[in-house]
Amino acid sequence: MKSNRALVLLLLLTGCSPKYTSGKTQCSDKYECPSGYLCVSSGTTSVCVTKDSDCSAAKPCASGSSCWDDGSSSTHYCVDNAITQCSSTSTYYCAQTETCWLSAGACSTVTYCGNAQHPGSVICATAGYLPDCNGDSCFLPDAGAPSPGKDAGTGGSGGDAGRDSASVTPEVAVADVGRDSAGVTPDVLAADASRDSGLGRDSLSSGDGPIACTTAATCGPRQQCLSSQCCTPPAAGGVCSPNPACGCPSGQVCYPSTTSHAMACFTSNYLTEGADCTNGNCQAGLGCFGSICKRYCLADTDCPMVAGVQKCLQTTWSSDSTDIAGIMVCQRVCDPAHPQNPIAPFLACPAGFGCSSSTTGASGCYKTAPLPAGSTCATDDDCSPGYYCTTSGACLKYCLSSADCTTGTTCQFTWSPPEYAGSTMVGYCK
Repeated sequence: MKSNRALVLLLLLTGCSPKYTSGKTQCSDKYECPSGYLCVSSGTTSVCVTKDSDCSAAKPCASGSSCWDDGSSSTHYCVDNAITQCSSTSTYYCAQTETCWLSAGACSTVTYCGNAQHPGSVICATAGYLPDCNGDSCFLPDAGAPSPGKDAGTGGSGGDAGRDSASVTPEVAVADVGRDSAGVTPDVLAADASRDSGLGRDSLSSGDGPIACTTAATCGPRQQCLSSQCCTPPAAGGVCSPNPACGCPSGQVCYPSTTSHAMACFTSNYLTEGADCTNGNCQAGLGCFGSICKRYCLADTDCPMVAGVQKCLQTTWSSDSTDIAGIMVCQRVCDPAHPQNPIAPFLACPAGFGCSSSTTGASGCYKTAPLPAGSTCATDDDCSPGYYCTTSGACLKYCLSSADCTTGTTCQFTWSPPEYAGSTMVGYCK
């Protein structure tokens, strides 16, 4: 260390200074650069760039460098691909997600799909759009993300994703270049110029319905002609796609059929999110699962944030509990102690529905069939809303505090592991 300091001192005394190359020379340990340079960083990577080295899609960087976008500034900088560990052909770099791209995109849209269609990440050309992980396009979402879980499906009532809108400009999704050095050429996914996002909807303000077809030749790449409409084929099979809605005539919605074990069209009763759909069908964007209208989703982030929890659940066939391929819905995070009159910010359950707590906080509504008072219960369904069935066969009241309990009882929080609704610990009155 002493000899290094002496060398630095010698450089200063002789008027020499280290040579900085914009986009190649790393910043100091304190993220400092000399006058005229700016330190841009992400994670463990930081590099000095000249303040006039801004870049854009219209002003690309020199070969071997990528346009560095940290997602927080409209000014971008050229950074050597050796610094970002991108392939030599990369031209764009998203610092927040540490992904490399062959062409410019909106870094805020980078999404890891991890499925057969797109095993890596995808990006959209314009901020505000999201990639369709099961297709080759980007769409404008109508609401605010997916993780595994289970929600029993009964089939026979309908809903669709409704996540597209009129007058959407075609966008481009680009497959992840990745950080490998093998030089693998990524897939470039471009929408048909006459269609928004390639999801089967035209880009004219006068038309927001699916594109009509007689054969698949009329449709875009990887689309099928379902019920005379160009649709992305449903993973579960059938005649329509629920997410986004496609393949059903006006007044009908796409939903899993327990008869065919595939997607089918059903007459919509236009029931809203959170409604009891035991005897009716949900509106567009929703499916009936567990007798409740729930929002279709592809990821947790597609679901509303309730008490710190977002949960997108895999649905299952009620007959054999196998997954319904490609069909996921948002968990309705509710209040176990007050299912119909929840404290803020929990969501209400329909009349006659209880709410179960969870070790993850993803509480959920379920339909009850209460037994007469004094009966021995076998499952939570046997108890009234606000109660659960103990292992000894008795219905006990859920509580969030002792204020929820009757005189002489208090709220006990002794479950192991603890149970939650959102970030709120749930107990029982005893």
